[in-house]
Amino acid sequence: MERMQLHVRLGKGGKDRILPIGKLLKRGLQDYISSQRPQVYLFEGNNCDALSQRGTQWALSQAVCPA
Repeated sequence: MERMQLHVRLGKGGKDRILPIGKLLKRGLQDYISSQRPQVYLFEGNNCDALSQRGTQWALSQAVCPA
């Protein structure tokens, strides 16, 4: 967070990536982390497993157009 970067481990194609993040995203991620307290993955599904592709799609659709 201090470097304004996000490290994605084993992303698409099994590659690690470093992504730049802006101030607004950094603040949002810090708020999310402090409220949700993820254990293993940043975005977790049930039992601390990685959030599924479908779960990610649902979460994004809710964030963009909440019901």
